[in-house]
Amino acid sequence: MRRILCPSLALVLFASLAAAAPVPVAITSAGQSADAQMVFVLMRMKGMEMAFDQLMRPEALEGKRALVVVIGGSSKGLGAAGIDREAERDRVVRLLEAAKSRGVLVVALHVGGEARRGPLSDYFAEAVIPFAEHLLVVREGNRDGFLSRLAERSGARLVEVEAIQDVASPLEEVLRPLI
Repeated sequence: MRRILCPSLALVLFASLAAAAPVPVAITSAGQSADAQMVFVLMRMKGMEMAFDQLMRPEALEGKRALVVVIGGSSKGLGAAGIDREAERDRVVRLLEAAKSRGVLVVALHVGGEARRGPLSDYFAEAVIPFAEHLLVVREGNRDGFLSRLAERSGARLVEVEAIQDVASPLEEVLRPLI
């Protein structure tokens, strides 16, 4: 009986520890568009677990090795979250400062294409990209070279893709070593 009970208890304990292990990658929005949720779903389909929090705060970075910030300003999203653009920018900058101080890799994405570019999204891009080590964008959203210029100024490695679903492979390539 003891031979069966000990391995069984060890298995249950191991399974509970594995389930409680923190997920090392977090994803959030900068601008409250639905794009962050779409990237989260794409990455789950590729089998990559991420902690998703649309309104992530610095304390949520505990145990994280990477932070994915999806840039996309949405007036509707900001309204639904009950915040204005300044409060959202402040939240995101505090989060990014905390990530940098903790040695968390920051990956920025702009996946909304040209439709998600404009003064509101550019406002968030200017806040996020200086903190990013990698910037992944849908090519159509960078036709004017604005995102390229921000990446060049900050030293972020820029990767352009054709469509939102194409961002999954380069993002996985950046994140997989951290998981």
